[in-house]
Amino acid sequence: ISIVTTPALFNLANDWANEYAKMNPDLKVKVTKSSDAEISKGQNTGVNFYLVPNGISEINKASGFWKISVGKDALVPVLNSKNPFLTELKNHNISEVVLAEILLASKDRKWHIVPKTGQNVPINYYMVNDAADNSIIEKFLSAHQAIEGIRVDNYEKLLASVMNDPYAIGFCRLSTLLNTNISGIEQKITVMPLDRNGNGKIDHFENN
Repeated sequence: ISIVTTPALFNLANDWANEYAKMNPDLKVKVTKSSDAEISKGQNTGVNFYLVPNGISEINKASGFWKISVGKDALVPVLNSKNPFLTELKNHNISEVVLAEILLASKDRKWHIVPKTGQNVPINYYMVNDAADNSIIEKFLSAHQAIEGIRVDNYEKLLASVMNDPYAIGFCRLSTLLNTNISGIEQKITVMPLDRNGNGKIDHFENN
């Protein structure tokens, strides 16, 4: 069985393939990593399955493929738990619109945009160098342009960067946040609550 996947999903595909092979020892499963561009151009031959993120690969739009969702992974905004404005952020009900304004203002990304901080301190936005996930973040924030920031290689490095920078913001995969081996992550990283329904307060379901 031949499976082709993008770099972002390679570890997941490999884990699934190994577990499947354990249950079916007579079958051989080969997982190959390929860029989204290569997959979109159909440069892979003899492939049985593609495992690709939704919303980025052209293979999702192509006809002639049977498609099914096999899993979901949330992207959540994270902050350093020692951020000096954390109380204000929790009390003033930051909405997706305000967060979008913060992240789109790449040349003047300062904490004074948050109500009552009054601090002209730079906001450092860390982002993983992953086109699929960055596209999802931009759609979530209804951004009509690319959001730029300090690029890192993976989510483990993003978490490490946010932990070392009290003025940082980043989006991290929830699976990485829950399964990371970083010591003391629960005390060092805070998931930023967002006023998703725009009612001016952080409801219980928005603060979990």
